[in-house]
Amino acid sequence: MPNFLTKLPNHFDLPRRINRLGELAYNLWWTWNPHAQRLFYRIDFALWERLNHNPLTFLASVGRFEINAAAQDPVYLELYDRVFTNFDDYMKTSETWACPHL
Repeated sequence: MPNFLTKLPNHFDLPRRINRLGELAYNLWWTWNPHAQRLFYRIDFALWERLNHNPLTFLASVGRFEINAAAQDPVYLELYDRVFTNFDDYMKTSETWACPHL
């Protein structure tokens, strides 16, 4: 029987302040949340476009300068905090279309 991961890998070299981008990259929630998508493309729009909006490849490819700039940008950090507040609320919800009676 295969072993299932209970914790997502986060092998990206991200500053601690924005480290959860790796977690978000593995969750499809970002695909239907435009604010979450913005977290990626605000770092490097040209790279985001070139990589066809693939957050895993993006985080593995983006430059250190761009990542550090995002981690120090107050406007970016406000967006980051707002997105992760919404993400955490979503992940805590037990009433979803797939599990309405849990």
